[in-house]
Amino acid sequence: MTNNTKKTLLLLLLVALLSGVLFLPGMSRLPLLDRDEPRFAEAGRYMLATGDYLVPYFNNEVRYDKPPAIYWLMTLGYRTFGVNEIGARIGSALAGIISCLLVFFIAKSMYNLHVAAIAALAAPVTVLVFMESRIATADALLLLNILVMFWGMWRVQNGQRSLISFAMIYGALAAGSLTKGPVPLAVMMAACLSLGILRSPGLKYGIRRCITGSLREFVAILGEYRAGTGILVAAAIVMAWFVPAVVRTGGGFLTDGFYHHVIDRSFGPEAHESHDGIPVIYYLLLLPLTFFPWFAFLPSGLQTLRRQDAPARCFLLAWAIAPFIVFSFLRTKLPHYVMPGYPALIIISAVAISNAIQNDINIWKTIAGKIGLLAFLLVGFAIAASLAAAPVLLESPETLFPWLAPAIAAFVLTITAFTGFVRRRNMFGYVAILLLMGGVISLIIHLTLPSIERNYYMYRNVARDIIEADPANETVVALGRPEPSLVFYLNRENRRVIPGSRSSIDVLIEEYENIIFLARGDRGQMVAERGGVKIKDLPPCFNTAKMRWDRLSLWQTVSD
Repeated sequence: MTNNTKKTLLLLLLVALLSGVLFLPGMSRLPLLDRDEPRFAEAGRYMLATGDYLVPYFNNEVRYDKPPAIYWLMTLGYRTFGVNEIGARIGSALAGIISCLLVFFIAKSMYNLHVAAIAALAAPVTVLVFMESRIATADALLLLNILVMFWGMWRVQNGQRSLISFAMIYGALAAGSLTKGPVPLAVMMAACLSLGILRSPGLKYGIRRCITGSLREFVAILGEYRAGTGILVAAAIVMAWFVPAVVRTGGGFLTDGFYHHVIDRSFGPEAHESHDGIPVIYYLLLLPLTFFPWFAFLPSGLQTLRRQDAPARCFLLAWAIAPFIVFSFLRTKLPHYVMPGYPALIIISAVAISNAIQNDINIWKTIAGKIGLLAFLLVGFAIAASLAAAPVLLESPETLFPWLAPAIAAFVLTITAFTGFVRRRNMFGYVAILLLMGGVISLIIHLTLPSIERNYYMYRNVARDIIEADPANETVVALGRPEPSLVFYLNRENRRVIPGSRSSIDVLIEEYENIIFLARGDRGQMVAERGGVKIKDLPPCFNTAKMRWDRLSLWQTVSD
């Protein structure tokens, strides 16, 4: 075994250890967070309970939002750890760990061991990557699929036109499409188009020549990737699920699944659930926060890349730009949509850090360095202030210390790292970011999250109290739309949750002999008017979807 191989294995072990320590512990310390997590978790639970792995359901209705790959993964988690938060979230955590390892391999094949180590160790402490790797949604799995796809694309670009390379591209494309619909294909096409533009003659040769040259390069790139054959193979794999699902749902997965949740949400007149934003600007404004702390080096990395002639330059830029092109102009926008481009941004930032460390460069002396480091300073202070203010904003002064500890760590991180790079102590600054960012995250996992569980009454607690109030009753009516977490925690205990309203309450009372009603605010009066009795007022419940406290009460009707 060569010395280089030993270093590689040691670094891979270190990356796996760091990401595992940050992604795996404390998964059950926080209930599933409304509204996305329990929607995914309940669909996976229903699949496991019924054995129907074709069509996902949520609360006895078809869930058209996402294809089934993430639910399949969750059923494996449930089989291993039980139907709980760990079972729902473990798939995302493992996908995140593998993604960090893949960043190492891709960066190493593009540059060298030094850049690869910096990038791979940076990945797990990137804010958005860390967050998505700890929650039960499809985005960590999508990131893994996108990474495999781009690694295969890079191998082809690098002359490795083997069956393995094409299998990586189109196997990941199929798996990604079964995870989040057409997103991987759209990102791939946007990356190929961007790569074609970057390879084409510049505007100095005229707009027409630039456009025709870009299109010519785009077609040539698709030919290099054998896109026609590969996309057909990937489509055939996806259709093996999609066609039977469309048939089973009477066309629902075509009309509701594809048209409504893809076309209408992307290009329709209104954003889905008010998730709107200004094109382009939305994601650029969020980038210093979601890509914290490595945005500090992104401007310098882009400047360094501009001076390089390495083949990786155009490929990384195309990869980084592609998700922004795809999602910036769609109607519905959420911060995590552009995460498939973050591995490229991490590698670009790692190039700047490696260059500064090895060549003893003072990043602060450049305009790009000042932009990045000042943004880092401002966002770091904002994060520290937000953590410190959380007990006040959430009306829970008893959790002051659990929130204040990571706030202080974030403040120390910001000052220490900023000072280190301004004084050209580059290795010190990088290690300080890794250690202190890891410290902030660890404090949140092991101190803040347990305090939330102890001090915040949430819908997991509501479900427990409903079951204790009437252990034999299997029907619960939530007056108004029930929070998805309530559905998950009751359904896993074989309790059926029915949305109720003023118009439906009489029908429900006639249909069921005994019903437990969960009422928000003064809606319990609807039950009282029909002879129902209040069982109890519940403690103020923290609604994580709306970031507010709900006043809830339990009521019951008894047949004559």
